[in-house]
Formats: sequence, structure tokens, C-alpha cells
Amino acid sequence: MKAAHLLAALACGLAFSGRASAAPPAVSQSGIPAFDEAMLSPDYWIRRAPEPDAVLRDARATAAQRAAAYAPGGGFLDIRTLPATLTRAQVLDWIRGAEQQSPIKLAVDDAGRPVGPDTLQALRDATAAGQVPATASARHGLAVRRAALRTYPSDRTFFAAPDQRDYESLTAGTLFPGEPVLVAHTSADGRWLLAVTTQGPAWVHADDIALGPADTVFGYAALPPGRVVTGDHVHTVFTPEAPAVSQLDLDMGVALPRADVLPDQPVNGASPYASWAVQLPVRRADGTLTIQPALIRRSADTAPGYLPLTRANIIRQSFKLLGERYGWGHQFDARDCSGLVAETYRSMGLLLQHSSGLQGTSTALEHRTFTATDSHAARVQAVREAQVGDLVVVPGHVLMIIGHVNGEPYVIQDVPYAVFKDPATGALRGTKLNQVSVTPLLPLHADDTTLYVDAMTSLVQPTRGQAATTTSAPHDGQHDFDWEIGNWDTQLKRLREPLSGKTDWVEYTGTSVVKAVMGGRANLVELDVHGSAGRIAGVSLRLYQPASGQWALHFANLANGLMTEPMQGSFKDGRGTFYGTDTVNGRAVRVRFLVVPMGGGQWRFEQAYSADGGQRWETNWIAIDTRRGR
Repeated sequence: MKAAHLLAALACGLAFSGRASAAPPAVSQSGIPAFDEAMLSPDYWIRRAPEPDAVLRDARATAAQRAAAYAPGGGFLDIRTLPATLTRAQVLDWIRGAEQQSPIKLAVDDAGRPVGPDTLQALRDATAAGQVPATASARHGLAVRRAALRTYPSDRTFFAAPDQRDYESLTAGTLFPGEPVLVAHTSADGRWLLAVTTQGPAWVHADDIALGPADTVFGYAALPPGRVVTGDHVHTVFTPEAPAVSQLDLDMGVALPRADVLPDQPVNGASPYASWAVQLPVRRADGTLTIQPALIRRSADTAPGYLPLTRANIIRQSFKLLGERYGWGHQFDARDCSGLVAETYRSMGLLLQHSSGLQGTSTALEHRTFTATDSHAARVQAVREAQVGDLVVVPGHVLMIIGHVNGEPYVIQDVPYAVFKDPATGALRGTKLNQVSVTPLLPLHADDTTLYVDAMTSLVQPTRGQAATTTSAPHDGQHDFDWEIGNWDTQLKRLREPLSGKTDWVEYTGTSVVKAVMGGRANLVELDVHGSAGRIAGVSLRLYQPASGQWALHFANLANGLMTEPMQGSFKDGRGTFYGTDTVNGRAVRVRFLVVPMGGGQWRFEQAYSADGGQRWETNWIAIDTRRGR
């Protein structure tokens, strides 16, 4: 087999072992077997799909899958659970882990020169591993743009061979705008950060990360999506007034929180009336985080939330990437085989891992495994019965079922070559694709003797059922507020003019009554307090969301009868933390609400506003409740 085919096997999964294929079909002029150009239209496959618009997993089920992806075996790392104080051993382990993020051999440099021990040592010296302190505080940040992840802190490029430049050796993946990271270490030259991402450890340019408090970073990441990118790429509106958020590249599936802006006031020099306003993280000159509004044209391919998970949408979304150049680890502003299916499903609210191997084994997805004991006939039957959206996983590669023609399965895949036996000669033939392509599955070979179907290790079924039974369920917080049911004496003070620089507080006394409704999955709070500034009478409706394990808190002041935007959050270690957005004197602000036990039957409820995206918080509401009895 040619070296090019061997590297493709490593980078995108042409696997080895198998049996002889059936009689091959005819070959199209484009060099693809059993293919005609009509198959390049998504409508061709949507017409063949059973119940193409039926919702396969509702919003609750997709939220449960996202939570399961962060549970043990799910394939994603929940960086919120990492310690606040890092040890030298942990950081050194992450440095070593970053080195292992790419399977591409580091053999030659950009000029084709062999890589020697001096080059390898220089790369390792750049990590400053010898300067890791005994302990250090974890830092946190958000990616401010599409950012390349690297196995070493270097922009130098290396390859497995001089003619294999599609697969760069230090590529470790990509961060997307708004993704949170834990920062564990800094490179010797200070230009790189060792970032622990949901994909694991890797090096990223320091300029691509804005550092901020953990509460701010994770609070932003937890905000509900205001716009979800549903096109292959979408860009924010050009604005010279705010270059950090101007023409920012957003990939399919990126979800950004809504920015509450006044419809008649410009945002970054332009009216928002014909655009969608979203919040984006921005890196200040000193490297710290701020949150800034940006505009996305209404004509751009976005949605107000995740698309419904339907067969038609699976086909439409994947076909938006058809013909895109293969991009190993998201190189070339593109995607690879796992990126194709991950971003397709991400636009519909499902989280798929960054590598085909993890996609094939994740406990957050239903799958059927195959071993050497499974016969060729059993494998063929399985793919002939596969449904739209099912994933065929072979070592290092993943293909997605898009339908069947005359009972034979077809796939969309991001692949270097289509390798098959020429029907005229019986010889193995390779058509270089190097792009997102539509092909039949059964005729395709991995090498001289192996069919894809015989190399299959897993048939993943993202659209079916809940997460695997081995997946940990989201935190059951349904009873988090049970302690509060009953009657309370309330002492309240509020800042008279929040975010004005003034410190004039007014005080009130009264009562709070908390009632459980809907079997405990919701509760209603009635607040009635009086003071020198008058009366405050309001209600709070709290709704539990079992799919995510979070609560949504809605507030209404009876003076105006208006309900605020809900705040989202949950309890951890007995303390409740919730985040949301509001408008204060025409300014969009972030809101934080804390519920803190004080002991002795007392609880503290504290609200704060932030006008700079969570960098600084000003507390404006403090209530101390003392139980009166149920």
C-alpha cells in the first residue's frame, strides 16, 4: 500500500483486517463506485428517509445526553471539577498528556529535514516543565476566537513524511469562541498557556484566552444559547469600533448567549434591528476577560436554539459541509472526519467527542460493538439496517449513514481516499477525495484485503434512546429547595441606585412564604416587606429542569407585573449559585444570585449585578430569612 494510504489509515482511519468484498458496482466518471450526481443533493436523501421530520430525541433527551457526555466514560472532561490548587505532579502529567494528543509521527520539519534529538529537546524545553512550582492556583479563561491547540508550545510545523502535509504533527484540536479552559502553566517564552480543555490538556496561544474568575468563566459557559450557528461558518458583523468581535469566525454548532440591548441604540457602531445581538468573550490588553456584545446578521445561517434532532436536519446539516477540504484536527479552517459528525450533531444539541475512537466508545451514546467474532454477514446486515445518522466507526475514522439505495448503505464522510476494487480489472483503485464526500459504504476498502465494514469496531446510534446504562445521570436536584418550604421572617436591604457608584441602602422587614407545587418540581415564593422607602411585594417561580439538574428562577415585582429573564443554576455543597441577564437603566448586565446557609435556621439571599461581563460584581440585594415554622 502506498505511504499516502498508510498515513490516511492513521489520521482518518483506513483500518486493517478483513475479508473479500462482494462483486463491485460500476464506477462513475468522478471515480466513485455506485454513485451519481443526484446523490450530492440533501433532498435526494431526505426523500428516502422514513419520517424525515419526526423528532428523534426531544430537548430534554438531548440535554440529558450533553450532561452524560461529562460523566465518567462520556469522553468529555468536566473542568469545573478540577482542583483550585494544582500540584507539580498534576501539571507535569498534563504536559506529558499534551505531547500525546496527536498520533501523527513527528519525523520531518517544514523544509523536509529529519527531526533530530536537538529539535525534540528544544520543544520540550519550551514547556518550562522544570519551572513548575510545587503548588499553584488554577486559572480559568474563555477562548476568544477559533484557536489551534498544540502538543507543544510552538508554531513550527512537522510532518510524518515530506509528502504528507495534510497531517501536521503538533495539531491537537481546536477551541471555539466561548469555550472554558483551566490554565495550568505558562511556556518558557510566556506566549503559550497549558490549557486543560474539555478535550484534555494542550497548548494554546495566550492571546487566544481571556482570563477571569472561575465563577465568571463557568457562568458564561452555562448561559442558555441565544443563537446557535447552523451554517458551516458564520461571521460576526464587521465593526472597526470593536475589532475584537469584528468578523469573528464561528463554526457550526457554536452556541452564544443572547445580549440584551436596546433596539434603538447602536451596538459597536451599528443598529441591532436587522441583526442578532450575542455576548462574546474579549481579551483586554492585560489578558483579562470582559464580555462584549456583537452582532450577527439575521440573514446568516443561525437559529434561536438547537435545531430539532430529525433525520432531515441530520442530512441538511451534514450536507452544508459537503466538498469542504479535509482538515486534520480542524486545520485549514475546516474539519476532519470526527469534526464533521460532531459539528453536525452539535447544531442539534448533542455532544460528540473530538475523536472517532471516543465517539465509538462513549457511554453517552448508544452503540453496538463489533469484534473479530462477528461475521462479515452480521456486519453487513447491521449496516443495511442502520438508520440515518448512525455512525460507522473503524480505527481512526468515522462515517455517517445518510440512507440506502436498493438496500445498500451510503455514507457522508471526510476522507482522503475512496479505495475500492475496479469492476473492470479487479485491481484495487484509489480515488483521492480529501474532502467531505458522499460514497457507498460496502464497496470501500481500507487496504488490499480489508473492507470498511469488516474493520468496523462500533455502530453508534446517537439518535436512539437515552445514554447508555453505564452513564451517570445528571445531579438530581429536585429536592434542593425542600428545606425552604414554609414561612420565614425576612430582613432585607437593597441598594437604592445600583451601578451608580452610590452606596445608599434602604432596609425592609416582612415575610417570605415558600410553597411547593407540581409535586416538588417547582416552588413559589411570595415576598412581602415594608420599609421607609415603601413596600416590595413580589413572587418568584422556581422550576426544576431534570435533564440538566438545574433550576430556572423567575422573578416578578407586583408593582409592574413583569417577569424577569430566568436565572439558571444549581446547588453545590449546600450553596446555590445562579446566573442570568437583566437591563438596568438601559444597560445590559449580568446577574448573580446566591443562596447561602448561615446556620441556626437562617439563610442569606444575595443578588449582584455586573456591567463588565462578570469581572466586577456589585451586591445590590441582601435578604436574611429566619424560619418561623412550617
